Order: sequence, then C-alpha cells, then structure tokens
Amino acid sequence: MARAKKATREDPNAVSEYAIRDAKRPQLQSLPFGVFLLVALGLHAYLMYLLYEASMNVDLAWDGSGGDFVVLVVPFFLISIVLEVLYDKAYGLGLYRVNDSVGSLSTGTWMILLKKLWSRHISFVPYLWVWRNYRVTDFFMENGTAGFVLQFLIVEFFYYWIHRTGHTFHCFWAMHGVHHSSEEYNLSTALRQSSLHGLASNLYHVPSALFFPPKQMYLQAQFNLIYQFWIHSCTFPKLGVLEYVLNTPSQHRVHHGRNAYCIDKNYGGTLCIFDRLFNSFEEERDDDPVVFGITHGQESFNTIYINTDLWTPMVVENGVTTWYDTILRFYYGPGWVPGTHYEEYQIPPVNRERQQKLNPYLPFGMQVYLSVNFLFTLVLSLLANDGKVHPDMPDQMILICLFATVSVTLVASRSKFAPMFEFIRHGLMVLVAYHVFCGTEPLYFLLALGCLTIPFTYFCANLHVFSVPLSASEVGRDRTDEEVLAIKAAERAREKGE
Repeated sequence: MARAKKATREDPNAVSEYAIRDAKRPQLQSLPFGVFLLVALGLHAYLMYLLYEASMNVDLAWDGSGGDFVVLVVPFFLISIVLEVLYDKAYGLGLYRVNDSVGSLSTGTWMILLKKLWSRHISFVPYLWVWRNYRVTDFFMENGTAGFVLQFLIVEFFYYWIHRTGHTFHCFWAMHGVHHSSEEYNLSTALRQSSLHGLASNLYHVPSALFFPPKQMYLQAQFNLIYQFWIHSCTFPKLGVLEYVLNTPSQHRVHHGRNAYCIDKNYGGTLCIFDRLFNSFEEERDDDPVVFGITHGQESFNTIYINTDLWTPMVVENGVTTWYDTILRFYYGPGWVPGTHYEEYQIPPVNRERQQKLNPYLPFGMQVYLSVNFLFTLVLSLLANDGKVHPDMPDQMILICLFATVSVTLVASRSKFAPMFEFIRHGLMVLVAYHVFCGTEPLYFLLALGCLTIPFTYFCANLHVFSVPLSASEVGRDRTDEEVLAIKAAERAREKGE
C-alpha cells in the first residue's frame, strides 16, 4: 500500500503495482459453478412460481401499486454480493473495488428511491389507460395460465427492443448507458441502474395492454429484471446447452464489453432467442478477453455524474451546426458524427493492458469510513423507501437519503466537494436520529450520536486527502503504447526480483 501511495503522490506517471495486477488478472474465474448454477436457477424457478400465483389474482382496479418484488429481493442481492466479495478476497481475483461498488450500489439506490417518488407510477399510467379503455379481449385475464406463459415471451420480446434501442438511439443510450459505465463486472454492477430509463421503457409494453392485464405484465417485467442480476458475474464459464436458449453470464459479459466485437450485441433479458433471430448474437471469445465499461474513461463515482455523463456529448459537446443535426443527434446512435452517415465513430481499440480504470487513492482508514457510512446510508435508504423511518414525512426522508448517497459517492471519488457535502450529511443524520429517538428513547439517541460522531471526527482530521487533485495514474482513460510497454517492463522486473 505504501508503494502505491508513493506512485500516486510523487510520480503521477509511475507504474503502480495495482496497474500491473489489474492489467494481468484473469478475466474469468470458475467457481464450483454447478452447485451455484442449480441454486440460482432453482431460486428463479421459485420466484416465477410466486409471480404466477400473484398474477392469478387479477384486480381490475389495480393501479400499479404494491407487489414490488424487486425491492423484496434486494436483501438476496446484497447477500449474494457479500458472498462474491468473500470469494474474490479469498482468491485475490480483484473483481471488486470499494469505490466502484459504492458507485454502482449508490446509483441503484437512487433508482429505487426516485421510483418511489415518481417513476413507476408515471411510466405505468399509459398501460393502465389503454387496458381500461381499449382492451379488445378478457381472454388472457380469464385464462391466467395461458396468458402468463404467452406474456413471458411478449415481455421478453419487448425488452429486447427496449434494450436494443437503448443502445442505438442516443437519447435512450444517455439513460441506459448508466448501467454500462462501471469498469468492473460483478454482481454490484447489476444494480447500477439509470434513474430515468424506466420512464421510457414501460412505454414499449403499452401495445400488450390491448390483451393482457396490467398486473400480469408488471410482474413479468419484474421477473425479467430480477433474472438479470446473476448474469452480471465473472465467476461462471459458458453453460453448455443453456447457451442456446438462456441469456447467460458469458453472453452478458460480451454485452458489457467495449471491445469492437462486443458493441451492440446480446440484448436479451432472460433468453437469447431474439438475439439469434435478429442477428445481434455474439459469443465470448477466449482470444480477445472482454474489457468492461464505455468507450471513454470515467471521471467520478458520483451518482449524479453517472446519471448525467452521457447526456453531455449529446446536449453540450455535440458538434452540430443546424437544428436538423440537433434532432438527428438525439435520434441517431451515440457513435454518430454530425455531417456523416449513421454511426461513423470509430471504436477505439482496447485490451486489458491499455485500459486504466478510475481509481482515486484513499488511505485505508478513509476506505473504512467510506464503507461504514455507505452501508449506513444504504440501510437508511431501504428503510425510508419502505416508509419505516419518519412515516409521516416519507418524501422528505427520501430526499435526505438521496443527498446522503451523493455525499458518500463524492468521498469515493475523492472530490474537493466531499467535505462540504459530508458536513451537511452529518448534520442531517444527527437531525434524523434526534427526531427518531430523542422523544422516546434518549439513550438510543446518544448512542446514535456517538456512532455518527466518532467516524466523522476521523474524517475531519483527514480533510487534506480531498485537497489533492487526481493524478494521471488515478483517472479513467486508455493508456498510451509507451505506458503499456512500461507496465510490461515493470512486471518483468518484478518477476526477476521474485
């Protein structure tokens, strides 16, 4: 750790041990995956059964409220992440970094909280309106099993096109690209979700409102989303004959890759049949390991930055000179260059040695502070989302949690704004603890105050950490050929020294 600190602070262009390890770490590590595969598929089969039972109870007055299975399975998501982290640490695979995981989970927290405020109800209104006023048959409502099976395929079909247009229309990519912005690929990446994409994606399902009850569609869409959690993993190899039908971890690794052969491939949710049908299927290649992320380096783990970064080239740095090109900039893909034909942007060549990930240095104590306060914020956010903290002020609590989430991601990014946000966050947390405990359990309030103040004292004693700008070895970018050669030379020197 001391040498990594020296490389960061004294020589911005020095080759760190982290750079050598990360460039050379294996892309794929196989667990005793048979057991885990059976457990994963068994749990999804049980979840499908629960959704089937729930969909059989059709309520014509159902308005889209309640029955949010995604929120219910969040504890299972978090337990799975902990298990993968333990496996990662046990074998030194380097699949997780604290800062990247905080960025991913915070972005997912934002999505859940904002959905609570507006997203799901606003985006679901068109489906309810068409179903109530223009449905052509009640057959699939009265024959629930047939409707459930057919709706599964229809939801998958519409998801394929939601996903495909999320990559090929710039205005949709600016939202969906949030999910692709992580430079790691692990289970926490699955939860890095856009706060805005849900507003548009549910509109694709509106045509099925002519035939299928809203509750059935909503539950099927949830299963489609929940299924995709486990495929965000580097711990599963190819799965044999299942690769011909299901969307698998191997296929989805390709989808998240920024290699030229990975771009705009494998859009399926639970199945790969529509990828094969519409010529967008691509297998993972052993001779060209997948490099994860988007084609430009990341500058921050801040959840606001993650949600807005991809709007910048479309709205600000768009290079357009006419109103017509302004419209095309929204319509054409993210690779469109104004004044040229569709998708003229050349995908930059990349491999694992060339990619340098965003990795701001934080002392070990500050990493502990970040981890503890992020977990506290995450638990508070989930409780606030469930209305269990200040139930008389639910929206205000959600806004406080949104602010707290931004604050911890600024710490992860070693932003110069982190101290200001953390001072405000600490004050808000003390205020929340006072309102929750002081009136009934003053001893608990004093305990909470101590738990908040002790780590915050450490933070205040180390504010100098946030005054140091990120060096060239910490920012997310592609290395030059000279830097790649330096990494190889440093690796050879280290091997000789051993």
